[in-house]
Amino acid sequence: MITISRKPVIKKAKTGRKGKVTITWKKFRKTKKTKAIWKKIKGIEVQYSTDLSFRMNSKTLILGKKKTKLVLKGLKKKKNIYIRMRYTDGSGGYSGWSSVRKVKVKR
Repeated sequence: MITISRKPVIKKAKTGRKGKVTITWKKFRKTKKTKAIWKKIKGIEVQYSTDLSFRMNSKTLILGKKKTKLVLKGLKKKKNIYIRMRYTDGSGGYSGWSSVRKVKVKR
């Protein structure tokens, strides 16, 4: 159920050495208009998969709402990883998914 009207925006998704991928996203900009939305948000749900449809081989992580960076470790080399994220209110409500980013894991 979509209860949060804003979506997170992924800035960068880049690959590092030894099966690591670093994801950064825009910090939520708090203004008078968005103060109520910020209060609803309890965390960020990050989902990544080797499948573009996120039906197989997908994993989900829940992070604090103030985080803006995540490092994924232990990924298989030379594989494409698809990443998306959304805000959660902690009680079953979510925002829409961000756009999907594709990263190829280096050697």
